[in-house]
Formats: sequence, C-alpha cells, structure tokens
Amino acid sequence: MSNGRRVLPLITQYLRERELFWHRWVGALQANKLKTLFLWGKSDPITGEAVARVHYEEMPGSTLRILENVGHYPMIEGAEDWAQGLLEFLD
Repeated sequence: MSNGRRVLPLITQYLRERELFWHRWVGALQANKLKTLFLWGKSDPITGEAVARVHYEEMPGSTLRILENVGHYPMIEGAEDWAQGLLEFLD
C-alpha cells in the first residue's frame, strides 16, 4: 500500500500507449464488419464522451448510445439503462 505512488506510473502506461498505438485501434475499428454498439457512460472520467464519439465516427455503421449520469462502469453504475440499451441493440 505504501508504494502506491512509486508504482502508479507503471500501471498507467496504457494511457500513454493508447495515444502511441492509436493507429492500431483505428485500423481495427475501420476494418471491423461486425454490427457494433458503443454503450458509453457520459460521465466516464477515464474515457469520456468525446472518446466515444471519436470511436463511433471511426467505425462506419456502428451505433452509439450515451448513458447519462453513468461513469466508467456503465454495467454497474447504470445497470438498467445499460441492459436496456444492449437489449434494444440486439433486437
């Protein structure tokens, strides 16, 4: 526990890698042919609504649903809205 500040940079490398390897993500999103839903919490402090909109725009034919008053864990923080959005998409 007392070493948290020392190891924090090691466990947050994904933030740097997300930018460094952006081209890999974009290429995969653009090449995807599957029906895809971005079901996103508007109040996500890690990957907010702007990131959802970028991914949605990068993936032709995808669907985006933003969940109000929901953060990074929409299936927990807004379980009913999340489930409803998923079921509507699957229907």
